[in-house]
This record gives sequence, structure tokens and C-alpha cells, in this order.
Amino acid sequence: EHIQRKERIQRSAGADGLLTVLAPPGKLGLNFFGDGTHGPVVVTKVESDSSLADSMLVGMKLRSVDGEDVAGMSSYEVAALLVGKAKQPERVLVLELPSEAEQGPLCTTMCCLFAVGIIALALLVAAAVLTSLYTEHVRSRAVEESLQKAKRVASTLAAKPELGLSRAFLEKVVVPAMRR
Repeated sequence: EHIQRKERIQRSAGADGLLTVLAPPGKLGLNFFGDGTHGPVVVTKVESDSSLADSMLVGMKLRSVDGEDVAGMSSYEVAALLVGKAKQPERVLVLELPSEAEQGPLCTTMCCLFAVGIIALALLVAAAVLTSLYTEHVRSRAVEESLQKAKRVASTLAAKPELGLSRAFLEKVVVPAMRR
């Protein structure tokens, strides 16, 4: 179903890769990422119950809202702009489809978030290992704190199913690794 939706959206775009979407009033159910200095704001999540779920893909770049160029705006500024126009009968969004390279499995924002999560877990494991070099009293307290932090990170990551990490994996693999 996702592949069919993706192909339909790609066919709807113009030769320039731009797609115009008419957004209804109210909440759109979209998440964005972008700081306004390193390229356009990118769609990072489309809620399944979003009114635009059939028109949007993760990775699309937002170019304008109601004719206003959003280049140079952060995701927070874009969100504020959309919220400010939420009561309008419709909002005209112009988006650019992601290039083939940007659609690759290693180039998606979710993969980047996954990598950040893995790095954070690795740093917590390293912190737990280093604390084991201290005295027994200090070590047991520091390890317990690291384990608590790891559990909080694991809970946070487990709450994000789009990252592909299950709570069971985190508790059975990551947390025991931190106890060593």
C-alpha cells in the first residue's frame, strides 16, 4: 500500500518534482525537521490519521505555504506559520519530492534518528564500563545511575516504533550489556 501511495504521489508531481497540496483547516498531523540554515524543512512524519496521509511522504521538502517561500525558516517557524493559518478554509502547500538518493534506506531522517539513538546507547555503555574502574561503592552507585539512564533512553526509543527498536530488544540486549 505504501509503495502504491508513493508511486501515485510521484505521478502527481510536476516535471520539476513539485507537488501542490491543498490542506484543510485544522491540525495537519505532520512533523517537520529543519533549522533554516542547512536546507529546506523536511517532512519527518505523517500521522496515519492525518488528513494529508494520502498526499504526503516522509522526506518531502516544504517549499511554500500559501505562496510564501519558507526557505530559511526553521521547522518551528513553519509549524507556527501553519498553526496561524489553521482556521483558513484551505492552505496551499508546495512540496518537493525527495530525490532518489534521499529516498535511499541510509539517507532517511528516521535512519539518522536511529543512528543517534544507537550512539547514545553506545555512550551509555562506555560510561558504564568506565565507572567499573572505580571503587566498589562508587562503581555500584554509578553503574546503577547509568542503568537508570539507559532504561530511560530505552523507554524513549521504544516509544518511537518508527525507529524499529522494540522494548524487549532494548531490555534483553542493551540493558544487560550495560551491566557487564
